[in-house]
Formats: sequence, structure tokens, C-alpha cells
Amino acid sequence: MKIFELAQTSSTPYFLLDFNNGYILYKGRFIPDIEPSEFIKPLRYAIIEYANSPMSETIIEVYYEYVNTGNLYTLLDFFKLIKKIEQTGSKLVCLWHYDDPLDEDSIDMCEQVSNYSGLEFHLIDDSKHVDSGSV
Repeated sequence: MKIFELAQTSSTPYFLLDFNNGYILYKGRFIPDIEPSEFIKPLRYAIIEYANSPMSETIIEVYYEYVNTGNLYTLLDFFKLIKKIEQTGSKLVCLWHYDDPLDEDSIDMCEQVSNYSGLEFHLIDDSKHVDSGSV
């Protein structure tokens, strides 16, 4: 498997697992209409497959919006699984994007994910990258 992709919906995030380039993208909210462990199952299989022969460096980018408490541990377990890639000797670069420095929910979630999974995220303030000259 070289590329695995799940389309974003109003209740599920966009996932891109581009194993050809060592790139994982998570973007959106995680409140699936089905059992969360069933929703995440194909992603788990893809990550496990990739961890068997990862690139020397893997970049993970997260654009988090929301997760409800009923789905939180499924999402946390997904990130914990990503940690296994690093255990193979592959370098992980984990980036957590947020739009507003006052968005404490996103920053707190990053800390929770980091504490639970063991991943070390670099916080990226995307509000600093907005072109202020545009109308």
C-alpha cells in the first residue's frame, strides 16, 4: 500500500497516508456516525503495514477541529499506533496546526495526544502565516 485516503465529511476527518513520501495528514473533526473503532480500523491496518517498512523520516501534520469524549480514546489510540513507526528507527516529525493562539481546546488536545501517545508535536500557529495584505 502506497497511498491511503479517507474523504472528510461533516463528522469525520480527512486522512491521507502517503507512504511513498512518508507523510500522514489528519484534518477535521472526529465524531463518526459509526462505531469509532470500526471507522479507524482501515487506518490502523494501513499504519501497521507502513510501520513494517517505513521511510527514514515520516511527517505527521494535524489540523484538529474537534473530538467528542465518546471518541477520544479511539483517536488517542490511533496516535499511539503512529508512535510504533518511530520504534522501527524512522524519524517522526509531528506538526500540530492551530488557527488562533487563543484556541486553548486545540492546544490542550495536542498536549493530551502527546502525553498519551508519546509523540512530540511542534505547535504551528497558522494565524501568523495569513497574508494581511489581502482583502
